[in-house]
Amino acid sequence: MTKVKICGLSEIEHALAACAAGADFLVLCTNTMHKTADEIAKQISIPLLHIADATAQRINDSGLTKVGLLGTRFTMEDDFYRGRLVDRHSLLVVVPEENDRQIVHQVIYDELCLGRIESASKEKYAQIMKELVSKGAEASSLSVNWLTATATRVAPATTSRNTCQSAAG
Repeated sequence: MTKVKICGLSEIEHALAACAAGADFLVLCTNTMHKTADEIAKQISIPLLHIADATAQRINDSGLTKVGLLGTRFTMEDDFYRGRLVDRHSLLVVVPEENDRQIVHQVIYDELCLGRIESASKEKYAQIMKELVSKGAEASSLSVNWLTATATRVAPATTSRNTCQSAAG
C-alpha cells in the first residue's frame, strides 16, 4: 500500500498524534482516504468514524435500500467503501458502467479538484445518475465532497455532511 505523507507524517502518525492530543474519535475527511481506514483503526485507541457508516446510517434512516454510488474509481470499485455499505449495512449498491466510472473519476480529478465544473460534465453526471435510477437506485451517494456541485436532478446523500452530523451526535 502506498503511504501518504502530509507535512512529513503518514496518515497513521497523524491519527496517533490526534489520540495523543486527547481526541475522543477520529474522522477522515475524504472518502478515498478510507482505503486506509481499517489499517488506521487497528493502530489507534479511539474509534474511527467511517464515512461509509455515517452515510449508510442516513440512507437506512431514510428507509432506502438501494443506492447509486459516485466517487473516485477507488471508491466505486474497491471494497473499502462499496463492500462496507453492502456487508455491514445490507444496502444494495449500484455503480455506473465502466466507461461512466472513468468519466466520473476523470471529472473529479480534472475539474472538481481544480475548483471548476464544466456544464457538459454536469449534464453527463445527471445522465449517469439517471442511469443509476433506472437500475433501481433510490438515491445517489455522492462520495466526493465536491460532487454536490453536479447534483442537479437527483436527491443526493452527501457523505461529508452525513459524517459531520454523525460526529456532532
